[in-house]
Amino acid sequence: MTSRLIRRSVACLATVMVATTAITSQSTPALAAEGPAPDPKEYRVLQDLHTDAVATFLDDTTFDLGSKADVPEGTGTRFAADELWFHVDDDSATTVPEGFEFIAPEGAPVWLATEANPGGNQLWPGFSTESVPAGAIDDDRTTFTLNEVEGPGDLEVFTTGGPGSVNRLWSSDENEDYASFDVGRTHMHANWAFTEAGTYHLTVEAGVSRSGEPVSASATYTFVVGQLPETAATGSTLTSSATEITVGESIDLTASVTPASVSGYLEFRAGGTVLGHEPVTDGQATLTTDALGLGNQRVTAHFVPEVTNLAEPSTSEPVAIDVTEPGGEPFRIDGLAASYQPGDELVADAVGVAAGEDQSFRWVIRPVGSASSGYVTGTGPQLVQAVSASDDGYEIKVQLLTGRTVEAETAWRPIAVEPVGEVPVLTPADEGPVHAGNTFELELSGREAAEGETLELVKRLDSPWFDAANGQSTVTFPEPDRVAVTSTITGEAEYAVRVIRDGLAIAQSAPVTVEINEREVLFEGLRSLYREGATLQVNASVYPELEGATYSWRMPYDTVLKEGTGPEALLFEKTMTMADDGQWLHFVMTRGDVTISEAVQLRVTDAPAEEQILAFANLADHYHQGGAIDFSLIADPPMSDGDTVDWEWRWPGTEEWSPLPDTSGLEHVLVAEQALDGVEVRATLTFGDDAASPITADPVTVYVDDHGAPPRQTVTVAGETAYAPGDTATLTAEVEPGTVLTGYQWFEKAPDAEEAVAIPGATGPEYTFTTAAEQDGHEFSAAVVTPTGEVAYGPAAPVTLTVAR
Repeated sequence: MTSRLIRRSVACLATVMVATTAITSQSTPALAAEGPAPDPKEYRVLQDLHTDAVATFLDDTTFDLGSKADVPEGTGTRFAADELWFHVDDDSATTVPEGFEFIAPEGAPVWLATEANPGGNQLWPGFSTESVPAGAIDDDRTTFTLNEVEGPGDLEVFTTGGPGSVNRLWSSDENEDYASFDVGRTHMHANWAFTEAGTYHLTVEAGVSRSGEPVSASATYTFVVGQLPETAATGSTLTSSATEITVGESIDLTASVTPASVSGYLEFRAGGTVLGHEPVTDGQATLTTDALGLGNQRVTAHFVPEVTNLAEPSTSEPVAIDVTEPGGEPFRIDGLAASYQPGDELVADAVGVAAGEDQSFRWVIRPVGSASSGYVTGTGPQLVQAVSASDDGYEIKVQLLTGRTVEAETAWRPIAVEPVGEVPVLTPADEGPVHAGNTFELELSGREAAEGETLELVKRLDSPWFDAANGQSTVTFPEPDRVAVTSTITGEAEYAVRVIRDGLAIAQSAPVTVEINEREVLFEGLRSLYREGATLQVNASVYPELEGATYSWRMPYDTVLKEGTGPEALLFEKTMTMADDGQWLHFVMTRGDVTISEAVQLRVTDAPAEEQILAFANLADHYHQGGAIDFSLIADPPMSDGDTVDWEWRWPGTEEWSPLPDTSGLEHVLVAEQALDGVEVRATLTFGDDAASPITADPVTVYVDDHGAPPRQTVTVAGETAYAPGDTATLTAEVEPGTVLTGYQWFEKAPDAEEAVAIPGATGPEYTFTTAAEQDGHEFSAAVVTPTGEVAYGPAAPVTLTVAR
């Protein structure tokens, strides 16, 4: 019999602080300070539903222990035990009846998840071994053993038969008679009784025999009894031991999070670069770093909760730290005036840094505090330009570049422009949603155009203001106090009115935000693939309706196949020919100057009717990083039960196809990243009845083009770097955000070497080696590589090994 360790906590689930301690006690915080903080854990809460909480599985030859639950994704959806909280809520609270004093004295409170749950309004946990095929284990017998219980009270699991009949299965007391029970291939339920509210961790072992050999698996299950803990709102603050340092100088960054009872990590960042992280202790963490780059660095602290069910993330206000060359002055902008008049000349100088060979300056501008920015013409250390009222409310900074890499940048500096005369006031005149093609009005007050002046409506989507009457929108001033706008461009934008005199904006209103919604166009009856000679029948519906519109069907866009204004114009039919394959069918709505269109690409095949078709729907011309690449296969006739699809991909420069991970069925989604550029994907349909040979769809090619932008993926190296000779060292390469690539290459550089060299065989995310005295001072780095061995992302900034005797 396996010995059991039974733990009982005297506290109950009364406060978030106590709950945090109880629920996270199974985890060991990572102590490594380099790289980003570990991803937070989020538990799926199962409540008021049926679950085979303790369930066995056989994956090929591996015996496993986990859970199943009837959730929206499907009946009997499989979960790992450590993904779940089983919530026995207060609807299950009752008192111990007569005859069940083995739970607690009669009349004592108890939370009972019952063996029968006809109303379905409580958690209904059970046991299941039926996912293991019959005959796969000896005698189809499984033994469930309760090895450990940690929680505030007692646990009893039992079944009942006739009056007075109780079969005790598990008990958290020390009685070994109720440590384990034996079942056949079954799905069964029991009564789960908890004597105190709080969090319980149940460590369970399932044991079987296979061909006479014992096999076992274990898992820890978490039951939250009573009320769930509240998710604590947090706040983070940051202080620095210095705000002016030289490159390579160490500073102490100290961050705090409230409430101090939360568990997690404080991650320190300079802009978008992660400096490191530390676990929170009593609400605080300190990081010592010498990694701040040249320039004005805005450093923040980010609280990353260990469990998102218990605490929310938070970010501190930034702390500005000027980093200069030794003996130098801070990289900054000089020459800006406190305010300007329209027509004044702005002269700004970048000081504190001189551009070296192959280096340049880049001036950046944005609305104050905006997440979007643009560039100002010029690559020198001085910016000169005339200002207008439209420049008010913007801010600038300057960056030092080596090629496209930002080596240093200044803090943002605001531009203030004083208007000439009164400032116009613009306010929305309409309530309710605005859709593409609608005309919306804005009220104008505060100032009318004087002689020699004109009013102009301007718009911005991110950084610069531009004339709102730009060809895709019409703008009129129907009355002195009204502006009418009709736009086919959807999305959220800001509008303002400016006063123009002698070609110069001398005053401008505060912006107002208008969101223009898309008109939804739905195509009914449209197929993704047609055989030659088949009839295309498609009916379009538009919501909301564009009143007074003329509808047309076009292919190509300049050729009108059908046009009209009534409901019959929404219906289109065409006999398909091979000439239609790959063509775009356009549905176009026009009304006056308004044109709105939607298009779909057609696929046509000349294959015989009895011949199975498998083809990919067309991909986009190219994708940008972070976008979804939707792969969709067309099977005609449709797949039958037992048919399977196997996906493969081939990387540029390789001849062999390899399985595409985590794929099944006719659809798959990948997140676009630069390494995927040029990758081919294909799929093979295998018939379940073996009546025909498998067929393979022609491959499609993925193109990723970010127009020169750097990759989003960054590689960092984490791990202890101080050792004695003969120690085993382990370094880990971490990639943020994630990547589909699984290959790595580690590099080592001696202090006197000109460049790092690849370490033979070091091609995994971890590099483990035995340290030697001669490696003291060696630098180690890692890069993510493609299947052809080319560096895709990285190499990471190196870490230096210390090997001391």
